[in-house]
Amino acid sequence: MSEVANAVNELIDAMYADGKPDIAKKLKVLMAAREDEFNSIFSQLRELKMIVDSNINHEQLVLDKFMGAFPAGDARAHKEAHMAWMAREQKSSERWEAIISKSLAGLVWLVLTGLALSVWSYIKDGING
Repeated sequence: MSEVANAVNELIDAMYADGKPDIAKKLKVLMAAREDEFNSIFSQLRELKMIVDSNINHEQLVLDKFMGAFPAGDARAHKEAHMAWMAREQKSSERWEAIISKSLAGLVWLVLTGLALSVWSYIKDGING
């Protein structure tokens, strides 16, 4: 006897015990006529349950991995860590821009000073010359 038949027989016995023999008899006749269909349905339900359980386990693994990205599971601390990192990167970028800007300005002044000294030397040599 299948699991379904066992479950239905237990239900029928409970109905007899509760004083509902008419419903129990009808259920017994229905069960006998449709046992193959019930078994097929319950077999499909078992397969579906296995698929659902597998998906739930997979989703739990994904959720655990996702939550592992947060310090102590705290999304706010995770966001704050990212914001602090972005602020550090912004300051570093601004620092490098300032260094490059000052270096280029210094180079321009060096070239202008060199040209001015060259012109001054040329003029001085022309006058003394």
